Amino acid sequence: LQVLRFAAATGYTGRITLLYGNLKRDEIALKDRIDALVEEFGGRLQVHYAVDSDPDGKHSGPVGLMSEAMIRECLG
Repeated sequence: LQVLRFAAATGYTGRITLLYGNLKRDEIALKDRIDALVEEFGGRLQVHYAVDSDPDGKHSGPVGLMSEAMIRECLG
């Protein structure tokens, strides 16, 4: 989070992709702050919230343990 804030504060103009792993969809730490930074970056910050499992099928992001394949998928 500090690196993202630093990038925003110093006027970094490149694109950033963050793959952020969590146990459960409803327990994503600092999600409100990260979402605010997404707005601040104006489309230059893409965040993928990954969760270990999605028993109710409501999570829209990656599911499972982070892997090379998940990282490649998120980077497009």
